[in-house]
Formats: sequence, structure tokens, C-alpha cells
Amino acid sequence: MKTNEEIETTDRDDLARVIKASPKPKGTRIEKLRSVVAQHQAARVEGTFIDALTASMLVQVHDALNESNQKKFLGHPLKQMIVIGWKLVG
Repeated sequence: MKTNEEIETTDRDDLARVIKASPKPKGTRIEKLRSVVAQHQAARVEGTFIDALTASMLVQVHDALNESNQKKFLGHPLKQMIVIGWKLVG
């Protein structure tokens, strides 16, 4: 039987393989996020691993904003967009 440490190491290795093999959507930032939502497949967007739920939240927040605020929202770094988005929907 494996120890907890061996299981954790195996899980980390498996996760690392999944992240490396994840698709890399093409297009603008919002197009990449829409692709993650459409495929319901986590992907690396601008170096950040984004799951479908987070991508869906970002797309919904973006779409709810007016045009000038959409530009401001997309002007933030992706990690900051996630923080802002969860604060807005939470």
C-alpha cells in the first residue's frame, strides 16, 4: 500500500501532465476564455491555468459591462481580472 506522501507525489505528477497537455486556445484574451467555456475544458491562458467555471465567470462579467468598462476590465492582468470578477459575482 502506498503512503500518503507517495500518493501526493503521484497526484502532483498526474496534475502536472494534465496541465502540460491542456489545450492552448488562440485569439484575443476574451476569445480564449470563450473557447474554454465552449469546450468546457480547462486551458492555459496567458500562462495561467483557467478552469471552465472561472472562464465562464470572466466572460459573463465582461459581457455585463459597457464597452468602455470592458476595455478597462481586459486591460488588467488576467489574475487581477479573476480577483475582480469573483468580487463582483460574490
